[in-house]
Amino acid sequence: MVAGIVSAVTYMRESSSEATVETARLLSDNAANTNTTMCHTALFGEIAAGDIQIGALIVAGLLIAFTFIGLAIVCDEFFQPALEAISEALHLTPDVAGATFLAAGSSAPELFTSLADAFGDASSIGE
Repeated sequence: MVAGIVSAVTYMRESSSEATVETARLLSDNAANTNTTMCHTALFGEIAAGDIQIGALIVAGLLIAFTFIGLAIVCDEFFQPALEAISEALHLTPDVAGATFLAAGSSAPELFTSLADAFGDASSIGE
């Protein structure tokens, strides 16, 4: 039994060292092959592919920031006054209104998912 364990450990060491050698070879091949792919654009001429990826990340970040700023403006200007008007019409105290709308807001995704499942093409309700 000890001989089996020793041979298994020896095999694991050999296969591990072979994998390490293969990984090192791939890394050295990749490092030696440093030709950057160039993309030709009508506006900017030749641009490296890595620069395009960086530019895409910057544009995506700006779009995300724009979306969050827009969401904040819509919530402050329209959503909050609408909730206050509903609370006043229902004669709710601020703490009850806050708890009610918080509960409704946190369960809204589940509600819409259930509605989509109930009225969708392939309903899984009752299965």
